[in-house]
This record gives sequence, structure tokens and C-alpha cells, in this order.
Amino acid sequence: MPTFNNPRKINTTIVAIVVSGTLLMGNLKSEADTANIYSQKEEINKTGLPSLYSSPTDLANSTSVPKLVNQMKTFKLTTITSARPDISWKDANDNKVTLELFDGKVVLLNFWASWCPPCIRELPSINRLQAKLGGDKFTVIALNIDRGGKPIANRFKQKLKLDKLDLHVDQKNAVARLLKIKALPTTIVFDSKGREVGKMEAAAEWDAKEALSLIQYFINNPNHAENFSLKKTVISAPDVAKEIAHSE
Repeated sequence: MPTFNNPRKINTTIVAIVVSGTLLMGNLKSEADTANIYSQKEEINKTGLPSLYSSPTDLANSTSVPKLVNQMKTFKLTTITSARPDISWKDANDNKVTLELFDGKVVLLNFWASWCPPCIRELPSINRLQAKLGGDKFTVIALNIDRGGKPIANRFKQKLKLDKLDLHVDQKNAVARLLKIKALPTTIVFDSKGREVGKMEAAAEWDAKEALSLIQYFINNPNHAENFSLKKTVISAPDVAKEIAHSE
């Protein structure tokens, strides 16, 4: 089973566990380290968040953040503006692919593997998402991380009839390590300028109404990331509202 670390440096066995539709890999389980985010009012004032949203109600009704409902409640907004990450992988013809090649498009980057049951279950919905929204303003990259590389990825692509998805392979897990992927499936959304705007560390039906609405929000709001030039962390919109209320 693939891991995201150098096996020569690991003395423990990596164990795969499925929890709530998410495959956690040994010490790669999701962090829940947001309890102290904005715990002091002075720190919140430094971020300027209260000046943008004077109350949790304002935040909930704001058009500066997408509506995270139903299964998208676990989607976490990235609250810092950063440059496009320098990552690359291979396509079906072994050509190098980078995020820069998709400049001008919102990109949904999904990490999957053949040994990850939740990944396999959600891939058809990702294929349907590409069929519905794929085009000049949006694309899906389903990035396979199997150690077996292209033969395994292509076999599952055919088996699942992922006819709308191009084959993308990261056999050495370089992208997963650089982006600090801790669980499978993980899906990251980048805006049209290559800035990360959110992440989901769980499986989802990506062609469901709330998911389509979320993606459409980022397509319609290319400057969303500029509203969140805050501290380097990732939190969900409800978490932000909760912390503001706690500090007031």
C-alpha cells in the first residue's frame, strides 16, 4: 500500500482505516488543530476579520464566502492568499503537467488510489462533475497515486467508465507530500489564478446540488481569495463565525 513518506525512515506499520467515508493512513490522519484559532480578540483584530464581518450573521449572509451546506459542511475554506504551488505530475502520455497549464480555470484536484474504497465510490460523481461544468472556466484533475502507476490508474479509469476525466498520475506521491495530504480521498480547489481556496478530506457526491453550487461560486467569484488574506491556517466558514461570536 502506498505511503507518503520514505519507507526507509519509518519503523512502524502504516495501517489503513476507513472512518466516516475517509481513508486515514497511519500517522496521516486529519489534524483537528483549530480550537485556538482566533482565541484572543486582539489576534482577531489584527486579521481585520471583524471589520469584514461585524457579526456571525453578517458572515453567514456574506457573498464573500460560499454557502457550505449538507455534505459540503466539511469543506474547509483556505483563509490565506498564496501563490500557485509549484507541483507537477504526469499525464497519459508521460508528459509533465503543472497547475500553470490550467491558468484561468478553477481546478478541482482530487487525490485517489485504487486501494481506497471511498475514492472509488466518489470518482463517478467527479466524472459527472466534469461533464456538467468542465470547460473554459473549470476542470477536474483526478490524480492517481498508486505505486503501480499508469497501468493501474488506467485500468480503474476504464472499469469505472471515467470517460470525461483525463488520466493523471503521481506515482511517486510528490504532489501529495508537497501539499501535505493526510487522508484519502482529499480534494483541493484552486481558483483561476492557482490559489488554493478550499479543501475537503472526505468523500462526496461532487455532482450534488450543494457541490455544484460551491464550484460555481468559485467560478463566479475569481477574487474570493483576496477576501481572506489572514493567518496561515485552514478553517471552515462556520468555525470563523463561531470564533467571532466567542471573542465578542
